[in-house]
Amino acid sequence: MRQTPLVWAAKEGHAAVAETLLNHGAAVDLADNVGSTALIFAAQHGHATTAQVLLDNGASVDHADEVREVIISADDFLQWRLFKLLTSNVRQRGLCSCQLRI
Repeated sequence: MRQTPLVWAAKEGHAAVAETLLNHGAAVDLADNVGSTALIFAAQHGHATTAQVLLDNGASVDHADEVREVIISADDFLQWRLFKLLTSNVRQRGLCSCQLRI
C-alpha cells in the first residue's frame, strides 16, 4: 500500500512531523491508494494529538464515510479523548444534526 509522508506520520503518531509536513505544503486530505486519509489513520491508531494537528490544519470531517470511519475507529479502540475530539469537531462544523450524548 502506497502512503504519503503525512499519512505515515499520522499512522505512527508523529504529530510534530505531521505539523512540519503541513507547514511545508502537504495536502491535509490527500488519501492513500485505498482512500484513507491521515485523519483516519490517526484515529485508527489512537493518536489524539496528531488528529488535533490535522483538524487544526483543516482536515476534512465532512464526508459521511470518513466521519463514520474516524468516529467508529476512535470508539473501537476505546480512545475516549480522541472520540470526544472528533465528535466535538463534527458538531462545531455543523455537520451532524444528531445529538451525541457523551
